[in-house]
Amino acid sequence: MKICIVKTDRMGDMILTLPVINAITRDKTYKVDIVSSEKNYKICRQFKDISKTYIYKSGLSNFVKILITLRKEKYDFIYNFSPYWSSFILCSLSNSTSKSTIIHLSRNKKI
Repeated sequence: MKICIVKTDRMGDMILTLPVINAITRDKTYKVDIVSSEKNYKICRQFKDISKTYIYKSGLSNFVKILITLRKEKYDFIYNFSPYWSSFILCSLSNSTSKSTIIHLSRNKKI
């Protein structure tokens, strides 16, 4: 089973997401890929349970490149843990069977 997690915000938030990844990958039939920010990539490459890490940089060309990659991979699940429209759109437009967005709003401005 292929799972993609989108986490493109702060490093501390990525660190708090690692136990989720660890719990998922206890079952070795699950493969977890990450879409991360450049800062989060430094953390993800240290974590052995992550299969692939895609670096999200701002800009339309990079956004389209990652979107095309996500659509080709055909994930079973895609989870968005980032509070940005770009990550929400990546999740929505993927070819994933199941999609979910979970955003913790305590630190973010409520608009």
